[in-house]
Amino acid sequence: MEITLALIKPHVMRNTIAFAAIKQLIKDNFTILGSKEVYITKGLSQLFCAEHKGKFFYNRLTTFMASGPCYAFILQSKDCIAKWRTLMGPTKVF
Repeated sequence: MEITLALIKPHVMRNTIAFAAIKQLIKDNFTILGSKEVYITKGLSQLFCAEHKGKFFYNRLTTFMASGPCYAFILQSKDCIAKWRTLMGPTKVF
């Protein structure tokens, strides 16, 4: 069994229908070990996204992550990380 952190970003939190759909996907596919609404500061966002420092989107990403509440889930399942990535789709859509 694997464990992963899943962060639901601020734009999804503002869309109650999308957030409800994602919560249902999570309940149907994972064991939820913990969850809570979190507010990510710009500084914490910079630490969390440090691997992207220097890339063209870094400042936009860290500002966005601090723009409103996020929702954090600790998820567990067999092949948890691959399953989460498949459910969320590609990271680059351009």
